[in-house]
Amino acid sequence: MAKEDAQEIVFTQSRLSTFEKCERLEYWQYRAGGSKDQPGSGIDVIKTPTYFVEGEFGHYALKHWYRNAKIGGRMLRKNMIDRIESMLEDMELTPEEDNEYRIKLAAMVGACHAYKGHYKPDFQKYEFVHVEEPFEVQLAGVTFKGIIDLIVKDKDSGMVGFWEHKFLSQFSASDYACLPINLQQLVYTLGFESIMKKAPKFYMWNVIMKSKLRRKGMKPKKDGSMPVPEPLVEFENRVQKEYMDNPEKMFRRPPPRLVSTKATETMVKDVLAHIENWKAFAKKNSVPPMRHASCIGMYGTACPFANACAEKMLGHAQGWNAPACRGLYRRKEHLHPELAKNREDDNEYADEK
Repeated sequence: MAKEDAQEIVFTQSRLSTFEKCERLEYWQYRAGGSKDQPGSGIDVIKTPTYFVEGEFGHYALKHWYRNAKIGGRMLRKNMIDRIESMLEDMELTPEEDNEYRIKLAAMVGACHAYKGHYKPDFQKYEFVHVEEPFEVQLAGVTFKGIIDLIVKDKDSGMVGFWEHKFLSQFSASDYACLPINLQQLVYTLGFESIMKKAPKFYMWNVIMKSKLRRKGMKPKKDGSMPVPEPLVEFENRVQKEYMDNPEKMFRRPPPRLVSTKATETMVKDVLAHIENWKAFAKKNSVPPMRHASCIGMYGTACPFANACAEKMLGHAQGWNAPACRGLYRRKEHLHPELAKNREDDNEYADEK
């Protein structure tokens, strides 16, 4: 269980963003599952939403690609397939759900293989100072932790900044315009300073658009019979070709943003106010009220904890562990599992064939 006493309260920018979105959602994810006297580490949905699985897989592949920069990058399909198996084995999926996840992850394999072909020149343009580098900073009286995807030095200009990989279904000019007020960029700027002992000169989103291709043979024929589904490896290859044929559409690196000291100072003040609100809820160690406007709209889908909230509204003390929610949620082993994972061996991609 999490022990968030007066000595150390651990936050990530994701946790703070969750609290800003809905106090109860933050409670489910980071404090539920404990007792009256001791908060828990939060609860997880047993079936991780596909967009989280896609993002975790993409970060895994690019991590190894850039960590092997000295030998020109490595990204083995075998290792990616093994990773898919390890990601899915902990989820209790029906055959239909398992198939859905495998199709989406096959598309990610195709995207990642196209990425390494398109961005091979990265190794001549940039020096990758740190890959998935953890940081820890004190902010507003709590400890903020995170992992920066890439700390990059431009070989021509000598400027050093950071990149964040984003696997998105859409990315517009309006999204780019909002980057200066994006909480992650502001917190990670402080994280960069803690690692490099100086402020970053820029930050950039490294955007990989998700393919909209669909696996062939998944719909009934006109006579009602089912065709033979397209082999996943063929689907991967078709997705890879889509990226290679349309790189300007599928890979996007908008102009790097400059870091504003004033914006960072303002962010710290805002965070302080949110943390004080969080402390008031945490002190009560009770289920906070829900923000009804946040129930629908998370990545275009309903909040995964909607069932827990529904049972709470019907009078169940905790909501998430009501009989009607059996099989939906489980207690987390770690408060921030994304920070608890061990780094894989650097030699995993020693030989690509």
